[in-house]
Amino acid sequence: MKVGIVGASGYVGGEVLRLLLSHPKVEVSMVTSRQHVGKFLHKAQPSLRGFTDLKFSELDYEKMSDTCDLVFTAVPHGTATEIVKSLYDRGMKIIHLTVFSFASIHFLIISGFFSI
Repeated sequence: MKVGIVGASGYVGGEVLRLLLSHPKVEVSMVTSRQHVGKFLHKAQPSLRGFTDLKFSELDYEKMSDTCDLVFTAVPHGTATEIVKSLYDRGMKIIHLTVFSFASIHFLIISGFFSI
Protein backbone atom coordinates (compact mmCIF):
# COMPACT_ATOMS: atom_id res chain seq x y z
CA MET A 1 0.00 0.00 0.00
CA LYS A 2 1.36 3.43 -0.95
CA VAL A 3 1.05 5.94 1.87
CA GLY A 4 1.48 9.71 2.15
CA ILE A 5 1.98 11.76 5.29
CA VAL A 6 0.86 15.38 5.49
CA GLY A 7 2.83 17.17 8.20
CA ALA A 8 5.66 14.64 8.28
CA SER A 9 8.15 17.02 9.87
CA GLY A 10 6.43 17.21 13.26
CA TYR A 11 6.45 14.84 16.22
CA VAL A 12 3.34 12.84 15.25
CA GLY A 13 4.39 12.68 11.60
CA GLY A 14 7.81 11.43 12.64
CA GLU A 15 6.35 8.67 14.79
CA VAL A 16 4.04 7.56 12.00
CA LEU A 17 7.00 7.52 9.61
CA ARG A 18 9.10 5.49 12.04
CA LEU A 19 6.39 2.83 12.18
CA LEU A 20 5.49 2.82 8.50
CA LEU A 21 9.02 2.77 7.08
CA SER A 22 9.56 -0.63 8.68
CA HIS A 23 6.17 -2.08 7.73
CA PRO A 24 6.54 -4.81 5.08
CA LYS A 25 3.29 -3.97 3.27
CA VAL A 26 3.65 -0.18 3.21
CA GLU A 27 5.59 2.07 0.86
CA VAL A 28 5.84 5.68 2.03
CA SER A 29 5.57 7.47 -1.29
CA MET A 30 5.02 11.12 -0.34
CA VAL A 31 5.76 13.31 2.68
CA THR A 32 4.79 16.95 3.00
CA SER A 33 5.95 19.88 5.08
CA ARG A 34 5.46 23.61 4.53
CA GLN A 35 8.81 24.52 6.12
CA HIS A 36 11.02 21.80 4.65
CA VAL A 37 10.00 21.56 0.96
CA GLY A 38 12.84 20.07 -1.08
CA LYS A 39 14.86 18.94 1.95
CA PHE A 40 15.65 15.33 2.79
CA LEU A 41 13.38 13.78 5.38
CA HIS A 42 16.22 13.14 7.81
CA LYS A 43 16.90 16.92 8.08
CA ALA A 44 13.70 17.26 10.13
CA GLN A 45 13.62 13.67 11.42
CA PRO A 46 17.27 12.84 12.22
CA SER A 47 16.43 9.43 13.69
CA LEU A 48 15.29 8.31 10.23
CA ARG A 49 18.63 8.93 8.52
CA GLY A 50 19.49 5.88 6.43
CA PHE A 51 15.91 4.55 6.32
CA THR A 52 14.73 6.51 3.28
CA ASP A 53 15.89 9.03 0.70
CA LEU A 54 12.52 10.79 0.52
CA LYS A 55 12.36 14.57 0.27
CA PHE A 56 9.59 16.77 1.59
CA SER A 57 7.23 18.18 -1.00
CA GLU A 58 4.48 20.76 -1.03
CA LEU A 59 0.97 19.55 -0.40
CA ASP A 60 -0.35 18.88 -3.90
CA TYR A 61 -3.76 17.21 -3.67
CA GLU A 62 -3.75 15.91 -7.24
CA LYS A 63 -0.26 14.43 -6.93
CA MET A 64 -1.15 12.88 -3.58
CA SER A 65 -4.33 11.29 -4.92
CA ASP A 66 -2.38 9.90 -7.90
CA THR A 67 0.53 8.67 -5.76
CA CYS A 68 -1.07 7.39 -2.54
CA ASP A 69 -3.65 4.80 -1.54
CA LEU A 70 -3.90 6.20 1.99
CA VAL A 71 -2.94 9.50 3.62
CA PHE A 72 -2.14 10.25 7.25
CA THR A 73 -2.63 13.85 8.33
CA ALA A 74 -0.42 14.93 11.21
CA VAL A 75 -1.15 18.65 11.31
CA PRO A 76 -2.81 20.90 13.90
CA HIS A 77 -6.52 20.32 14.35
CA GLY A 78 -7.70 23.59 12.75
CA THR A 79 -5.36 23.22 9.78
CA ALA A 80 -6.53 19.67 9.15
CA THR A 81 -10.16 20.54 8.42
CA GLU A 82 -9.51 21.89 4.92
CA ILE A 83 -6.86 19.28 4.15
CA VAL A 84 -9.02 16.32 5.19
CA LYS A 85 -12.01 17.69 3.26
CA SER A 86 -9.94 18.22 0.09
CA LEU A 87 -8.48 14.71 0.27
CA TYR A 88 -11.84 13.15 1.10
CA ASP A 89 -13.49 14.95 -1.82
CA ARG A 90 -10.93 13.25 -4.09
CA GLY A 91 -11.92 9.83 -2.76
CA MET A 92 -8.82 9.36 -0.62
CA LYS A 93 -8.62 7.09 2.41
CA ILE A 94 -7.49 9.25 5.32
CA ILE A 95 -6.37 8.74 8.88
CA HIS A 96 -6.31 12.05 10.73
CA LEU A 97 -3.99 12.17 13.74
CA THR A 98 -4.04 15.02 16.23
CA VAL A 99 -4.57 15.45 19.93
CA PHE A 100 -8.28 15.87 19.22
CA SER A 101 -8.76 12.79 17.03
CA PHE A 102 -10.47 10.75 19.71
CA ALA A 103 -12.67 13.60 20.92
CA SER A 104 -13.69 14.56 17.37
CA ILE A 105 -14.33 11.20 15.77
CA HIS A 106 -15.93 12.79 12.70
CA PHE A 107 -12.43 13.91 11.64
CA LEU A 108 -11.11 10.34 11.75
CA ILE A 109 -11.90 8.85 8.36
CA ILE A 110 -10.70 5.29 7.98
CA SER A 111 -12.84 3.96 5.10
CA GLY A 112 -11.23 0.60 4.45
CA PHE A 113 -7.74 1.05 5.93
CA PHE A 114 -7.81 -2.21 7.85
CA SER A 115 -7.45 -4.29 4.69
CA ILE A 116 -3.70 -3.62 4.28
